[in-house]
Amino acid sequence: MKYLSREAILALTAGIVALIIPVVAFLSIRFPLKLSTQEQELINFKPISFSIHTRDWNTPLSECPLTAHNAHTLPNTTSHSPSPLHTGLAAITMPDPIVTFILHGTGNRDLAILDGRLLRKGQQMDGIRLVNIEQKRVQIVDRKGKKWLSLE
Repeated sequence: MKYLSREAILALTAGIVALIIPVVAFLSIRFPLKLSTQEQELINFKPISFSIHTRDWNTPLSECPLTAHNAHTLPNTTSHSPSPLHTGLAAITMPDPIVTFILHGTGNRDLAILDGRLLRKGQQMDGIRLVNIEQKRVQIVDRKGKKWLSLE
């Protein structure tokens, strides 16, 4: 049986020691976590249980409360049904849409987001037509006429 040379034993021992020292240091040294208060709240989060009682829920309405209420109060004097313009329902005006994003480029690639809906020039939404798109504003046409809306 041949014995290893002194240099081989020293190299083997140095390799083993080089592996053992970092492992022992890693397992024995504890580094404190430096967390913000928000991070600590997330770590300490514990869900709470809750229950929903079905008796608390309201049953959904089968008809629109606005039109159902107005149908009982409006007199029916003609044989045909009155138009919304004559009943006063058209007096409820929708607010102007909110422009949240405009992509103004070259050609037909102009886009705008109005009330969360993506529209191109010429497209319609809820009775409003997008007529023109500029860098910081858009022009719409509704039943009242043309309007410019600025980016918010």
